[in-house]
Amino acid sequence: MEGDSTRRKGGVLFDQYVALTPPPAKKVDSREPIHKPNNSAINTASGRLVQCLFVHNKREIWSLAVYVLLNATAFWWKCSLFPWDRVVGYGMCVAKGSAQVVVVNCCLALLLLSRSILHFVKAQPFLWRVFPLEHHMELHKLCGYAVFVSALTHSAAHVVNLAYTYTVTNQLDLDSSFYVRHVPLLHPHLPPLLEVAADLPMWTGGFLLVLLLVALPPSFFLSCRRRYHNAFWCTHLLLLPFLLVTCMHGATGWFQPPQAFLWIAPPLVLYMLERRRRYFKRWTTPMTIHHVRLFPDAVALDLVKPPEFVFVPGMFVYLNVPMLGRHEWHPFSISSAPSDPHLSFRIQAAGDWTSALLKHLTTYALHDNDDETWPQVHLDGPVGGRPWNTAAFVSWC
Repeated sequence: MEGDSTRRKGGVLFDQYVALTPPPAKKVDSREPIHKPNNSAINTASGRLVQCLFVHNKREIWSLAVYVLLNATAFWWKCSLFPWDRVVGYGMCVAKGSAQVVVVNCCLALLLLSRSILHFVKAQPFLWRVFPLEHHMELHKLCGYAVFVSALTHSAAHVVNLAYTYTVTNQLDLDSSFYVRHVPLLHPHLPPLLEVAADLPMWTGGFLLVLLLVALPPSFFLSCRRRYHNAFWCTHLLLLPFLLVTCMHGATGWFQPPQAFLWIAPPLVLYMLERRRRYFKRWTTPMTIHHVRLFPDAVALDLVKPPEFVFVPGMFVYLNVPMLGRHEWHPFSISSAPSDPHLSFRIQAAGDWTSALLKHLTTYALHDNDDETWPQVHLDGPVGGRPWNTAAFVSWC
């Protein structure tokens, strides 16, 4: 059919082939105006985004607002107890207000570590619907940030107050100063600075500042907490002497009777009692390793479940391997079902402890050891995790 104008190209009619060919690109005149979305559309989209964020995070926003209000109230209340001073101005108000923020956040940080309080609050439907206690560790970290900033502010305010005091030459101003009259060392005459630094509030303040600068910065970085957990844990233990020394920091009662121990001692005693009870409970019987599956960068660990161990999906436990560290406890989610006869964990080698665990289990497996020669494993838990309360809802999506 040579006379037929219809030609074929690769099994496709030529006319169809031409129809499928995209048209040549249109040359755009640079002088044509570029249409931009109007401001109303942008504002509408931004409003919907903000509304969506508020709806899905209203508990977090509400809790954060309450936390900020609590700190602001504590700072303002303490500041209102001290007048403006002729020598240091509002420096004493700033120092005492920031000190109050420190003790309030120390108290709150310790309460957030108390499992008995967390279990009690989670058992009350109204409370855990209002406060997102599944994020209690995030609030614990936020309290640490507040303690760090407030302690630096407190120390800087006292240094500035002393500097102003020693630059005043008029003895009448010193005699009329509320700040000077309530510090026995500074009245009636200013002593050498070394003598002031040797007094209890001064040297304990310097000691507390050193402890804080060593203990908290490693906690601020996620990479340090995961990859160098030993360093993080050892420096975090310095916060215990920090809390104890804080209780005696204001024992001289220069401006007010000592109050720090009223905020710190009760939650600290509660936390230590819980730790002691859990310590003896978890060390009584080591867990038996049922099966181990090794992967290049992970390990699947199955433990024989004790008869009294009861948990629900979403809970996690703390595991300890004395061979790797007697005082190292790491949280891991339970990946097995409550009806399974074993407790299963999927552990990825992401840090120093998990990498050492994978290495030791690989060494044991290469030597064909039986179950009795696996390293000892201790367990602490179960502890309610974030998905724990989903069973309380009729449906969720």
